[in-house]
Amino acid sequence: MSAALVRRTSVQSIPTATTTYLQFEEAVHDAAGLWSINSSSLLAVPDSAKWVQLRANVSWDAAGGSTNTWCEFHKNGAKFNGGGGSIKTNRSTATDQQWFTSAPVEVVSGDTFQVQVWHNKGSNQNVNTANATWFGIEIIE
Repeated sequence: MSAALVRRTSVQSIPTATTTYLQFEEAVHDAAGLWSINSSSLLAVPDSAKWVQLRANVSWDAAGGSTNTWCEFHKNGAKFNGGGGSIKTNRSTATDQQWFTSAPVEVVSGDTFQVQVWHNKGSNQNVNTANATWFGIEIIE
């Protein structure tokens, strides 16, 4: 199977009410070379791929009870059919996770994927680190 899994190794501060692409700092596995530290928000599709599926988990620090968060995949910098995402409303004061997946997505060589996030806490909100915030791609054909 050809796939890649990248993760955060430190917190990323997300400004309030600002769409932001997550930056990833470490490849857990990436035998196909789909990720580069020089373009750390992107997973890129190789020449041979025709279909991929994406998965991600975003772990947010504690927030106020009226904080809303959303996360979604972007293909080549934009929303796309089958992209997938997650919305949480009125989050509690506890750490919260959002896991989401895409449908199988048709691709061509050079397509790129990113995870975009947003929140309305009213101040910066941290995305957590280690095994809690990650982004994966699987080439299914």
